Amino acid sequence: MYASWGHPEACPKPTELPLNGFIVDDTAAMFLYSTDSDVCSFENAITVRGAPGHTEAIHALVERCMEEAKRLCFKKVFIYVGNEHALKRALATGFTLDAEPQRWQLSREVK
Repeated sequence: MYASWGHPEACPKPTELPLNGFIVDDTAAMFLYSTDSDVCSFENAITVRGAPGHTEAIHALVERCMEEAKRLCFKKVFIYVGNEHALKRALATGFTLDAEPQRWQLSREVK
C-alpha cells in the first residue's frame, strides 16, 4: 500500500502494523498503536499524493482512531509529526503542541 501510494521510503512491514488501523480506500490510512498504559499513539498516517479528498480522509481517520482509542479506554493520544504541513493538519484536528523538538525516528532490532 505505502509503495503504491507514492511512499516507498515509508513502507513498514505488515508485521510492524498494529491490528487497529483504518483505511479510506485509495486515499489515506492511519494506525493506532496500543501501550500497556493509558496512552496510545497514531502512527503511519499516509495519504495518496495528490488524491482528491485526502485532507478530509485524514480528518475522518483521526476521528475514527479517536473513537477507537476511547473504546479501548485510552486517556490520551500522542502523535509525532515531521513537517510543518503535518503539524498544521494535527492542530486542525484538535491536537495541541506539547513540545517543539526536531523529530527523528530511530529504531533498533530486538535480538
